[in-house]
Amino acid sequence: NIQLFPVTLLEEMAIAETLELAQSMAKDFDVPCSALLVNCASPMCAALDGDIAALGETSDYPAALRFAIERGITERKRCRELGAALPAPQMLIPRITQWSNDLDLIAKIGEGMDFSRFS
Repeated sequence: NIQLFPVTLLEEMAIAETLELAQSMAKDFDVPCSALLVNCASPMCAALDGDIAALGETSDYPAALRFAIERGITERKRCRELGAALPAPQMLIPRITQWSNDLDLIAKIGEGMDFSRFS
């Protein structure tokens, strides 16, 4: 009754390590990945294709907004590539930007997590 829920950021090294872990667990212990938890995911990862297209050319946007959009699009691409490399459901855990203490942060992270669909 073991389930594997690896957690990763959408960074190249973290993704590579997560894939290695999931593949090793499946091969060596016959424990497949039940779901992949994508931590600090940008809202762009879950946005509709039409909404992304509606952003248009970002060159005229202020630098900070342009950076956020480009970063979100990169995360979106990595999220899709990760899904192709590791065919398991993904649970996107949003980036938390404000919290009062560690317990508050953990509570906010947990609010959006629903493991019931994996049992």
